[in-house]
Amino acid sequence: MDKYIEGYNVPKNFALIAQKVIVSNDKGQILLLRRSEKCRDAGKWSLPGGGLEKEDPIQGIVREAKEETGLDIVDVRPIHVVSFMEGGKFVVMIGYIAKTKSKNISLNWEHDQFKWVLKEKLLNSNLPDILKSFIERATDK
Repeated sequence: MDKYIEGYNVPKNFALIAQKVIVSNDKGQILLLRRSEKCRDAGKWSLPGGGLEKEDPIQGIVREAKEETGLDIVDVRPIHVVSFMEGGKFVVMIGYIAKTKSKNISLNWEHDQFKWVLKEKLLNSNLPDILKSFIERATDK
């Protein structure tokens, strides 16, 4: 808009902020979670994560990892940000890397299985390309 228009209000278009974390164990394996029948995308494998609430982003991904897996994650660092449209909504997704020394996983209702997988296998799997892009970048850090 080149000229000022009296009474003009800028349309508000807000993004949903999603987060995913690549949690690695002391063997260098990455944690995958399978979505339960109670969730959208049931049966699909993904990384821990979820929506950002009114909180610091790092605190948000630590909270999500704890809620979904029972794990305490440390050394959390952002590695990549992507944006896309999903269901008519604009989504910004932040990818993180983190480590855990915890061994006891306690899944919440959102997931029904977990597995630890080597990076090479994940890059050749049917994970969504966005998650693969996070995994590729995780090994560059």
